[in-house]
Amino acid sequence: MIILRKLSWFFRRYWKRYAVAFVALLIISGLMMVPPWITGQLVDAVASDTLTYERLISEIGLLLGIGIAVYGLRIVWRRQLYGASFKLAALLRSRIYNHLTLMSPDFFQRHHTGDLMARATNDVTAVEMTAGEAILALFDGVLTGMIVLIMMVVLVSWKLTLLALLPWPVMGYFMWRFGHQMHDTFSEAQRQFSLLNDRTQENISGIRLIKAYGQQPQMARAYCDVTDDVSAANLAVARVEAKYDPVIYLTVSSSFLLAVAGGAWWIYQGELTIGELTTFTMYLTFLIWPMFAYGWTLNLIERGTAAHRRIDELLQRAPTIKDEGRRDVVVTTQIDAQIRHFAYGGSASTLHEINFQILPGHTLGVVGHTGSGKSTLIQLLLRLHEGDEAAIYLDHHNIKAFKLETLRA
Repeated sequence: MIILRKLSWFFRRYWKRYAVAFVALLIISGLMMVPPWITGQLVDAVASDTLTYERLISEIGLLLGIGIAVYGLRIVWRRQLYGASFKLAALLRSRIYNHLTLMSPDFFQRHHTGDLMARATNDVTAVEMTAGEAILALFDGVLTGMIVLIMMVVLVSWKLTLLALLPWPVMGYFMWRFGHQMHDTFSEAQRQFSLLNDRTQENISGIRLIKAYGQQPQMARAYCDVTDDVSAANLAVARVEAKYDPVIYLTVSSSFLLAVAGGAWWIYQGELTIGELTTFTMYLTFLIWPMFAYGWTLNLIERGTAAHRRIDELLQRAPTIKDEGRRDVVVTTQIDAQIRHFAYGGSASTLHEINFQILPGHTLGVVGHTGSGKSTLIQLLLRLHEGDEAAIYLDHHNIKAFKLETLRA
C-alpha cells in the first residue's frame, strides 16, 4: 500500500471526486442487498402457498426501481473516479515533460530515449490504473464484502456464514504471495520494455547507416533477442496473473459446497428455511466480486508501485544546471566571453582560450572544421553546459544571473 501513501497528495487535491464516488458505491452496495432478501421472501411465500399476485407485482416493481437507481449511480461513480485517474495521468505526463525540459544534454546522453518514453507511457498508465481501477476494487470490494457479511449474519445465520468462510484464510495467504511475485515480474517487464523502446528508436534513427554498412542481418538478430526477452518477461507476468483465478474459483466453489451442505443440514433440523438458504447462496455469489477485487487490487497496486518507483527515479534527478537567475535578457545585450578551458566530462579540451566581445548591434562569425567546438560555444551561451573556467557575461552580468526561460527563448 506504499503507492497509496505516495499518491496521498493527489487524493487530497481531488477528495471531492473520490468522496462522491465512495458515497455512490456505498448506496449501490446497500441497494444490491435488497434483491436477494426479496427473492428469499418470495421463495418462502411460494413454498407456503401464500404468494399473491399483488405482492408479486409490487416486488417486481421494487426490483425494477432498484435496477434503475443502481444504473444511474454507476454512471456517477465512473465519471468521478475515472475522471480523477485521467487527471493524474495528465498531471504526471506534464511533470515528466516539464522536468525533461530542465535537464541538460548530458542527461540525455546517459538516458536512452526509449527508456524515457516507456516511463512517460506504460509507467504512467500503470499509476493511473492504481488511482482508478485499484481504488474502485478496494472501495467496492471492501464495502460489498462487509455489507454482504453483515446481511448473511443478521438475516440468515452466523453459523452458516462462519462455515462458508472457512476457505478464505487460505486464499488470503496465496494472494499475499502472488502480490510479491507480481511486483518483481512486472518491474522486470517494464525494464525490458524500456530496452525494446531504446533498440527500436536506435534502429529507426540509424537505418541509413545500417543499410550503408550492410548490418541488416546482425541488427535483425539483435532485435529478435530483445523481443524474445520482452516476451519472456511479459509471459512471467502472465503466469503470475494466471495464478489468481484458480485460487479464487477454488475458494468460491469450496464456500458454496460448505454452504449448501451445511444449509441443507440446518433445513433438515428446522433451523433454516428454503428461502433463507436461497438468500444466503445469492449473498454468497455477491462475495465473488470482493474476492476478485482483492486479487485485482493487489495486482494493480504492485504494478503501480513498480511503475511509480521508475517515474519517481526520473523526477528525483535534479538538473545539473540550476535555474536560479532572476534577470530577463534584453535584445540589445552586450556579450562578453572569457573561456579559458571547457571539456565534456573527462574528455580532451573542446574549447581553449576563447575570448571575444559582441557589442549591441554587431555580429560575429564563428567558423571552423567539424568538431572544433562551434556548437559547444552556442550551447554555453544558452547554458546547456557549464564550466568552471568558462565565464560568459551579458551586459556585464554573469549568465547565471539570467532566467533560463528568457535566455533560451
